[in-house]
Amino acid sequence: MSKIIYPSQQFNLQQKIARKSITEYRPKIQEALQHDFNKAAQLVHELGAQQVVNQRKTFFSTGKVSNILRTLYEGVGGYTAMRYEKIFDRYKKDDSIDFNLDGIFKDWLAFMLSYWTAYSGTKMYGIQNTTDSEIARILNNAIQYGREHNLSNDEVNKMAIGLLKDGTINNARSLLIARTESHQALSTGAIGAAQKVNIPLLKQWVAAEYPTKSGVPRYWHRALDNQTNPDTGGVRLEVNQPFLVNTPDYGVIEMQYAHDASGGARNNCNCRCCTVYIA
Repeated sequence: MSKIIYPSQQFNLQQKIARKSITEYRPKIQEALQHDFNKAAQLVHELGAQQVVNQRKTFFSTGKVSNILRTLYEGVGGYTAMRYEKIFDRYKKDDSIDFNLDGIFKDWLAFMLSYWTAYSGTKMYGIQNTTDSEIARILNNAIQYGREHNLSNDEVNKMAIGLLKDGTINNARSLLIARTESHQALSTGAIGAAQKVNIPLLKQWVAAEYPTKSGVPRYWHRALDNQTNPDTGGVRLEVNQPFLVNTPDYGVIEMQYAHDASGGARNNCNCRCCTVYIA
């Protein structure tokens, strides 16, 4: 019999793991993102805002963010997989949450690295696109403001540099990235352990009541919660049976677990839902 019996207990554990991951990795992500904006600011200082815009240069440092997220996936996903192995074995003692790679079994490090390798390209493309778009937006806005208010080139450049170094954008972006990737990493580790264990398990989607970026909760995730929660007349699924996620604008998407990469940004970005496993 599993030590963690109730879905609410697993939900709370996963949220706890996610919060620790966000606390640990968000500052690193923010620093890496801001590094690129600072590079743009330095180039504006050297060449001027208009010249930098004309160059259409990419400032995104792929290696910095990629290395941070790879470590996040290995540490958070690997730890969660090991923790769930202990959940499924009542004779093993639970431990404190620790993402140190030295304490994670090599098999789980390899499992999470394989997952990260498969999806990192798409993730890095999205982050790069946002970085370059935001830098271009800041520069173009400064140039446009300068034209409308008859500012000199030096004044425009000074404004652009100040906006690039402000850091507000990357404060919000780092939280979004850390939250999204932390939940995806831990959810991947959890299902890895669930699929490996030699006991029959059922799974259930547990929705988190948090709004999306638009301010509207994902009501279709709440519907999945109801559909798989026996307390509301729902039926749990077998571990390898996909959730049928009726996603607005996309139709039905098959997801093996909450935060499955198959769900795309529409389902995963800033999501805090969990999948729990019942013996």
